[in-house]
Amino acid sequence: LLQLVTQADLSTAAVERTRPAISRELKDVYDDPSQVLFLEQMRAAFRGQPYRFPFYGTFQSLALLEHTTAEAFYKNFYVANNMVVAVGGDINSGMTLEKIRKLFGVIKPSKALPPKPKFEPGFQGSRQVVKNLDLPPSVSLLFPTPGYRHPDRYALAALARLLEGSAAARLLKPAGDAGSLAFSASAGFHLMEERGLLTFTSYPVSPQATSGTVQAMTDLLSKIRSEGFPEAEVRRVTQAMRLEAAVRRSTVGSLTQEIAEAVLFGDARYGWNVESSLEKITSEEIRRVASTYLVGDDATNLIILSKEDRKPDAGILEGLAETVASLGPGKGKAVPPNFAASAFAGDKPPLAA
Repeated sequence: LLQLVTQADLSTAAVERTRPAISRELKDVYDDPSQVLFLEQMRAAFRGQPYRFPFYGTFQSLALLEHTTAEAFYKNFYVANNMVVAVGGDINSGMTLEKIRKLFGVIKPSKALPPKPKFEPGFQGSRQVVKNLDLPPSVSLLFPTPGYRHPDRYALAALARLLEGSAAARLLKPAGDAGSLAFSASAGFHLMEERGLLTFTSYPVSPQATSGTVQAMTDLLSKIRSEGFPEAEVRRVTQAMRLEAAVRRSTVGSLTQEIAEAVLFGDARYGWNVESSLEKITSEEIRRVASTYLVGDDATNLIILSKEDRKPDAGILEGLAETVASLGPGKGKAVPPNFAASAFAGDKPPLAA
C-alpha cells in the first residue's frame, strides 16, 4: 500500500499500458443506458457546479492523459493531508499505529493541495432540460440535497427507497382509457461529499404520455409532501436498509473502508452509526424531509426523448415547467435548509462512544 501511494509507476510506458483498460471501462459505462442517464441527471441538476462533470472521465479526457498530467495529479492528491490510513481486524492498536507512523510518516503534506470546489448554497430554482438522445425516453424530477455530513442524509435515503417502492408503483396503474402512463418508474438517492441528488424517474409509454406523466409525478410528490407515508411502511423500509447495511458491513474489509471514508469526510461516526441512525427514522421525519426538499424551487425536470421524437410545442413545455415550479408552497416561496449543517461537529471520539 505504501508503495502504491509513494512509488507508483507513472512513466509514459506505464500510462500507455493502462490506457486500453481505462478505455474499456469507459466503453462499458457509456454503453449502459442507466449510467448515461445518471450522468445526464447530474449534468442537469448541478448546472454550473463541479458535479456536472462525469466522474468516470470521458474519451476526450483520456486522450489528454500522459506522464506529466498523471504525475501532477499524483503529487497533488496522494499526500499526507489528503489521506486516511485505516486498519481493521484482530490487531494490537498500539503496535499497528507505531508501524503506520513509521511507514507513512515519511509522506509530506502538500502546501499546494487544491481547495475543495465551491457549491452554490441553498435551492437554485426550477429548471427544465429537454434532450434528444440515444436513450429510452424518460422523465426525471431531480432534487439536489445537502451531502455526506448533513443530518438529513439517512432520512433522504429512506425517502428515496419509499418512492422506489410503493409510490413509484402508483404511476404504473391504469389511468383511464389511456392505460398506464409509464412502463416503469424508479427513485434513487446518490450521496456525494458536498451534495446529494434525489431522483424520481418514469419511462412514459409514448411521447404523448409525457405531459400526463409529469403531472402524475408532481401530483404524487405533492401528496407525499403533505401526507408522508404510514409508520408501518417507513418501519419496514428502514428495517430492510438496516439489514442491508449489516450484511454489507459484516466483513472487516467493508466496514474498515466505510469508517475510513467517514474519517476522510469529517468524523468516524458517519460510518460507525449507520444502523443506529436508520433506526431513529420515523414517518414524521420522512414527511419533514419530503416537505423540505420536494419543492419546485429545488427541482430540475429532465425530459429525454428519442432521437426521432419531436420536442413538444413551446406552450406544452411551458405548462410542464410551471407544473414543476409550483410544487410545494409555490414558486419562490420554499425555505431552504442549512446545507452546511453537520450531524457531527467534527470532534472524533473513540468508536465505542
